[in-house]
Amino acid sequence: MKNLSAAALCLALILNGCAYVPYARESKKKPREGGVISLKSDHRPEDQQKAQAMMAANCGNDRMVKILEEGEVVVGERSNTNSNSSNRMQDSGGFRLGGLRIGGSQQPGMNTNSVSQTEQIREWQIAYTCESMRKK
Repeated sequence: MKNLSAAALCLALILNGCAYVPYARESKKKPREGGVISLKSDHRPEDQQKAQAMMAANCGNDRMVKILEEGEVVVGERSNTNSNSSNRMQDSGGFRLGGLRIGGSQQPGMNTNSVSQTEQIREWQIAYTCESMRKK
């Protein structure tokens, strides 16, 4: 019975360790006025719920959240460069007859190949404002 309990506890810890942790962060915030919440571009419903909770907490109980704009924005870029060099002997002058080299000389040479790739870093942003619940 103890082994079964220990196995169940281990399984629960493993499953709990793999649980998704929602991601949302405040990019801009004016207390009780509004702000901008940032999510990952490929956000999940749990991230959206966390963002809603953060906006509601900023606005307070007597104000409601109004979404002004929501969408994907570019926030930076990332560049990767891959370079490959190789040394080789280069023929200068002379000629080859079969596998035999006649005249000329060989000098060291180098081939270099570089590839650079740049990609944009994007995130999902929600701009919001806090509005009074009272009718004007």
